[in-house]
Amino acid sequence: MHVKVQFEQKLNRKTTYIVVPNHSSYLDIPCTTCFLPFEVNYMAKIELTKLPLFGRFFNTIDIAVDRKNNTHAHKAFLKAGNQLKNKERSIVIFPEGTISKLAPKLGKFKPGPFRLAIENEIELLPVTFNNNWQRLPDDGSWTASPGIIHMFVHRPISTVGLNLTDAEHLKQRVFSIIENKLAEHENYKRIGRKTR
Repeated sequence: MHVKVQFEQKLNRKTTYIVVPNHSSYLDIPCTTCFLPFEVNYMAKIELTKLPLFGRFFNTIDIAVDRKNNTHAHKAFLKAGNQLKNKERSIVIFPEGTISKLAPKLGKFKPGPFRLAIENEIELLPVTFNNNWQRLPDDGSWTASPGIIHMFVHRPISTVGLNLTDAEHLKQRVFSIIENKLAEHENYKRIGRKTR
């Protein structure tokens, strides 16, 4: 596989972001790790540490979330907030929470990353993976196919001056940005017609 990365604008390597990619394949994790121009860690469900091969990427996760335990989840968001305030490194949070069963179509976005960005006045960085679902589908087979991976890094979105009442609008804005980029991909259009 070859990764083709496009940046909508040049990023400041010293800026701390909350990176919000769509999630359609386990390839999304190594792609964000290897091809963003700054160090990241992940805020992700604790179950990912048990995956074969990809669990290795999560051995260095700073923020694992047990979604079945509200107290644990709350502490994880507090930890993420402290990391962002100290500008230690950017955090990747998949707003769908898990790989969408409708991939490549987007699943419903959760409010957590958008509230976290507003509370800490951190820029959001949307990322679109147009065809990771084709290269390594989440169908249980772990069968990958060769080809080019298309990764598009959108321009950052400022959250300065926003309050928590703006979180829903911000969530919908990011959803639309990623969905519109996905819609440019011919295979997405074909799959989309079949699943409607």
